[in-house]
Amino acid sequence: MKVKDKEKRSPTVGGSLGTGYVTVIMVFVVICLAVLAALSFKTVMSNSGIGEMSRRNAALYYSAEERANRRLADLDGAAAEAEMTGDFSLLADKVQSYEDLTTVPDVEGFTAEWSEEVTEKVKLRCSVLFYSDPSAHDGRRFEIKSWKTDVGAGSDEVHITVWDGSQF
Repeated sequence: MKVKDKEKRSPTVGGSLGTGYVTVIMVFVVICLAVLAALSFKTVMSNSGIGEMSRRNAALYYSAEERANRRLADLDGAAAEAEMTGDFSLLADKVQSYEDLTTVPDVEGFTAEWSEEVTEKVKLRCSVLFYSDPSAHDGRRFEIKSWKTDVGAGSDEVHITVWDGSQF
């Protein structure tokens, strides 16, 4: 019987780490995985917010650009009607109907300048030269001088050039 008692009390063959080490390592692994999951969740939420803000700003910009293009089309329509009828007061009346539009005389006609608000800090500034004699310019009634977004105010102004539709 003594042999059987020794077999019952003897440690397992090859030895073991013990239950305590395995538990500590498992707790450490679970804590690490929980921290990584929390950080991943925070990153996803940040990226989602940035993406939403980017989509909102893009929609606001395209809305402002659409308003600017509508105004340009309206002015071009008045210029076309003035050219056909020979009554350039139609174009002058259309220009004066816009309160925020300023005109600057030019040797080739006049430059119309206006801005459309994108956000509180960003504006789309437009400057278009309308020719007084379109036949001297291959029938074109206007030329876009600048179509840019202005960010900021004062001396810290940043200008972003926007494609004006020309080929290269």
